[in-house]
Amino acid sequence: MNTQSIVEVDTLDRVDRFHAAPLTVWNMWTGLRIAKATFRREWPMVAMTYAWHLLRARGIPLTTWMVRRTRVDIDLEGVGKASVEVLATRIHEPDIRWVRVGLSDPVPVAELCHALFEAMPKCRLLVLETPRTLGQMPGRVCWAHVGTLPGDAGPESQLYAVRREAMLATRGAARVTATRHEAPLLETQFHVLYKKRVPIAITGLYVLDWWPHIGWGGWAAIDPKFARLRAGESALSATVELARGKGCRWFCTETSGSPEYRVARRFFEYCRMPRIVTIADFFQDGDIRSEERDYIVYAKNLQTCGLAPNARGSGD
Repeated sequence: MNTQSIVEVDTLDRVDRFHAAPLTVWNMWTGLRIAKATFRREWPMVAMTYAWHLLRARGIPLTTWMVRRTRVDIDLEGVGKASVEVLATRIHEPDIRWVRVGLSDPVPVAELCHALFEAMPKCRLLVLETPRTLGQMPGRVCWAHVGTLPGDAGPESQLYAVRREAMLATRGAARVTATRHEAPLLETQFHVLYKKRVPIAITGLYVLDWWPHIGWGGWAAIDPKFARLRAGESALSATVELARGKGCRWFCTETSGSPEYRVARRFFEYCRMPRIVTIADFFQDGDIRSEERDYIVYAKNLQTCGLAPNARGSGD
């Protein structure tokens, strides 16, 4: 086995040496076997993600298959014009769109959201990212504050969930044009972790230019046989170090409120990663995570701390 030693992981009271091998066609099935034990019914999406990653590594330009960014121009008669950026991902598509709203858009946010829902009939939920606090329309609850995402060198972004049904009564004569589709720069890294030549975990890291200062953990899994040997801490530490190496200021990971992910949530909390986003009813019926439909994001500030579980203090 030819593995590339990329990180020494300090786990609590001892130093264990792990070897991390980049995911390739040769060890992909090893990674999938480990991932299947954790994600079970999501395994097909995991397999598609790994395959997409390997195809891109070979130079095949699957530009908008995983993520797509669209600039949407809105012309609201009698009110003004606005341009917003809309992000869609394969995991959330076609139901969810992330929308970046600026400080000086002349179109009221409620009208803007209605126009976007009109332009995207399959979308049921918008997640607005804005540097400002949004007030509600008189007599109506149009959106819910669901958390914050850390800023780069500036203030954190406020996140609001806007549902299609909340916008049904808000009408406006809007002309909407999607001016272009482009693939945001998305760098992915997947590694199989070995301990004494035995594969124990797979790690995943995404860095997206929509949030260039945040490294996102993705599809990381531990072989259940090694769950009690601190393999989880080692795998997470390795992923965090990869994010640091990419210049990220924060490390975030997303999960759901499903009982199937209870162990993962407890693990992130054990590692002193506070919950910064909770979006209720995010996942649809039929989604395997919909038993408890919350979308949850945990975060770690990489500028002020290491990845320290409870025994080492919070570090936040």
